[in-house]
Amino acid sequence: MNKLPNTRGLGGLSAGSSAVIGHHELIRSGALHDATPHDVEYLTGTMGLKTIIDLRTDLEIAAKPDPAIPGAQWVHVPLLDTWEYEEIGLRTLTESGLEEMRNQGPEMMVRLYRKIVGAPEGIRGLKKFFQILLAQRSGSVLWHCTQGKDRTGVAAAILERILGCDAQVVEQDYLQTNPCLHMQEDQTEAWLTKKLHLSQKTARDFSFLFEARPEFLQAAWDMIDTEFGGFAAYLENQLGLDQEKQAQLKRMYTC
Repeated sequence: MNKLPNTRGLGGLSAGSSAVIGHHELIRSGALHDATPHDVEYLTGTMGLKTIIDLRTDLEIAAKPDPAIPGAQWVHVPLLDTWEYEEIGLRTLTESGLEEMRNQGPEMMVRLYRKIVGAPEGIRGLKKFFQILLAQRSGSVLWHCTQGKDRTGVAAAILERILGCDAQVVEQDYLQTNPCLHMQEDQTEAWLTKKLHLSQKTARDFSFLFEARPEFLQAAWDMIDTEFGGFAAYLENQLGLDQEKQAQLKRMYTC
């Protein structure tokens, strides 16, 4: 990929003792607005892309819409309420907002992950996400948010658990975002330093905004366990995924 640093397939991930996730079927990504013609050709040609699931808010999409990709259906499936997410961006534009964010630190991201799996918007979105995966008949599915880190990471982690990936595999795939986005992290620090006149040390205090951290993903699992009776109950009662649908996902996406 030329301009899509955090676009990667799930193919080949271990899904239990005798299965792997199939290649050219499931793709996680950051936003696609910077995709080059080469990137589009690779996605549609090599990867056989047929469905794009955009997990972003309305305002994110309006600011940086996905390009039209020939042969691929685009579906909007937001996982966060528009204001809840945009509030983070608005805070970065004021000194007081930045100070509040720095004081809250990683706890702000913990709350975000709890909302992704626990708020009504997140549950509706995740339910729709799996309905689309179950309805796929050919080609690959790509889902993305802005960085491909939080909303995309949670959706991928839930799917990987359903498909039989153990905790270590799920966490490793989630954390793979960090080396993929290393250059963007440097660019974000530079933006904070230049645009908001922050020292380099102060800019690094905001690293929690563009890093995948184990404690963030764990916050989602803890929310599911404490508020919804555990992972199995959450899948069935909140996402509408009974045992047969989970088995269907395994038949479709593992080999």
